Order: sequence, then structure tokens, then C-alpha cells
Amino acid sequence: MLPKADAMLVEPMSCTTLNKWGAGIADTVAIGIPSEAVHMGVPVVAMPYFNQAQGAQPAVARSIAVLRDQGVLVLDGPDGYESELWESQGRHE
Repeated sequence: MLPKADAMLVEPMSCTTLNKWGAGIADTVAIGIPSEAVHMGVPVVAMPYFNQAQGAQPAVARSIAVLRDQGVLVLDGPDGYESELWESQGRHE
């Protein structure tokens, strides 16, 4: 078992990672550790980074909402890593 982190950053977070995490699928260490940490009181910050076509999937907005409901600070839109994804419609702010 690893020692408890003071905080955790998941970056860059792919569309696949975002949607797996949002669906509760923790089948890799990269998803499993932060998905457990957020429920152990560790502040977790996630910064999605993928293209506009991937970001247009309805699952993206749902997954961001799920992670935020769990206490994850998701940095997207103007507050996060701006990419072509956030220039589309501003849907994920």
C-alpha cells in the first residue's frame, strides 16, 4: 500500500480515462489510485485534454459531472488547459 498523498493531479486526462473513471471503471493503476484517493479525503484535481470530436461525446459532460459530484476538481474550459475542445461550444464549463 502506498502512503496517503497530500493531493493528486491527473493530467493530461484522456477521453477514455475520463469516461472510464466517470463510469466507475478502475481497471488501471492510473485510474484506480485517484478514484480511491478522492474517497479517502485526498484532494484530487483532473485536467482533461483531448480533441473537439472526442469532447463532443455526450459521455464527456456526464463524466465531468460525476467526477465533480465526487469532489474531484475538474479543470476544463477557460479555467483549465485550453485546447481546441474548449473552443467549440463551451459545453463543459
